[in-house]
Amino acid sequence: MAGRRPAKSIGGSLAVRETGQMPEATSSSRPDRARGMRTDYCGELGLNDVGRSVSLCGWVARRREHGEHLAFVDLRDRSGLIQCVVDGAADLRNEYVIRVTGTVVARTADTINTELPTGQIEIKECVVEVLNIAEPPVFPIADRDGGPTVDENLRLKHRYLDLRRDRMQRNLRIRSRVNAAIRNTMDSQGFTEVETPMLMPSTPEGAREFVVPSRLTPGAFYALPQSPQLFKQLLMVAGADRYYQIARCMRDEDLRADRQFEFVQLDAEMSFVTQDDVLECISEAVLAAAEAITGSRPCEVIPRMTWTEAMERYGSDKPDIRFGLELIELTDVFAKTEAKVFQTQSVKAIRVPGGAEMTRNRIDGLTDYVKRMGAKGLAWFKVKEAGEVDGPVAKFMTADELSAVLARTEAVAGDLLFFQAGDLDPVRTATASGCPLAIKRTRWRGQRRSGQVRRPSSRWRLPAACAFARCKGPRARRRRRRACSTPASATRRSPRRRRRRPRVARPSRASARSSRGASPKA
Repeated sequence: MAGRRPAKSIGGSLAVRETGQMPEATSSSRPDRARGMRTDYCGELGLNDVGRSVSLCGWVARRREHGEHLAFVDLRDRSGLIQCVVDGAADLRNEYVIRVTGTVVARTADTINTELPTGQIEIKECVVEVLNIAEPPVFPIADRDGGPTVDENLRLKHRYLDLRRDRMQRNLRIRSRVNAAIRNTMDSQGFTEVETPMLMPSTPEGAREFVVPSRLTPGAFYALPQSPQLFKQLLMVAGADRYYQIARCMRDEDLRADRQFEFVQLDAEMSFVTQDDVLECISEAVLAAAEAITGSRPCEVIPRMTWTEAMERYGSDKPDIRFGLELIELTDVFAKTEAKVFQTQSVKAIRVPGGAEMTRNRIDGLTDYVKRMGAKGLAWFKVKEAGEVDGPVAKFMTADELSAVLARTEAVAGDLLFFQAGDLDPVRTATASGCPLAIKRTRWRGQRRSGQVRRPSSRWRLPAACAFARCKGPRARRRRRRACSTPASATRRSPRRRRRRPRVARPSRASARSSRGASPKA
């Protein structure tokens, strides 16, 4: 290109070469991974590459001075970091884009960095070419434990800097591997990937849709798909037999913790199959995705449980089985109890191993927590040696009930038992302490059905003009005009004004004197 500035090259001495060409590197042991201007990636080099001449490209992650003539530069690319020993006179700053050509050398025993995958080697005899300079970043790129947390708004504003961070790069690679594993698994099971249209007519489904105006047909709109439901049904009727895609869905709904306006889901449909066939195919895809991330399959068969079993054991229809503190059914134990606190529809307990050391202040805090979730309270007692118990609820139990509870819960000395009694659904959710929103919805629906609670009525007042129809005067006219311009449904009824007492006319001073017989002054 005419008028192009020569590249800056830094080797044993600072120099500028007019040709802009880098020294030729030796043939790489991985020629299939060579990419353009480089022979290797930074994070893929190891002790087996000692003695090789390599060319690396990336960003300057950090620069450390070592005396007057040498400097250590951490070069970063998508695969990791590697240390390069360069001339101290080189003007290299953070986030400069450079190309380094040098020789891989093993570090001495006292300079090995065990926290770095490439900590046993470094690049020496480096010739550096500055491909592009950069301004200082607005926040640190390196992910350091215990460092300051970067504000999310600042990260989103400078997204190109945020995506350079190791965590974000790792997330992108994990997502890519998961998608590839799912596609390979679904293809091996006879599925056909079909991309469905993104612009479609609006359909009367449950979720709200985003609409896109049409330029060619003014007044008409396309709808963005909330799910490819209609398209996959059409494919099944057409005889596609097995369809899947990693579908992008858009829904104009309130944000959730695990869902945004735009999200991606594995969408699949099968013909002439049973429920077990569907579960088997999807389970295989899930296991393959987990194996792509962790390197091993978590299990050969994903365990299954019914909705009732999940609610009885964990109090949630999407339980985390790693939780461990399962709900223990005690309703039959207290079937003939005389204690009114346990004369309810359901009684459940949770055994906390070693929980006897829990302080009373913390137990009271848990009690307040379950009350906020809709429960009436939280009963408890601590198990001591020789089967003795200590707690406010123990005095309501007979000896037989107490022994049955200890046997059912398998409690030993040093454990803490929590009890919850009441209606079935609140006991499940409040005891598990896992679904605060579910307990609120359950209480609301139950109270509405039983007639205990009604929706709050909104008493809207009549049109504002009617309130001042009988008023006169300029102030009343201004208020009447202002009220008539406001929709009646947008304002609430104004509070009733307190009626003023009529003013009583008082006699003047002159009339008062004349009534007392005094003559007024001339």
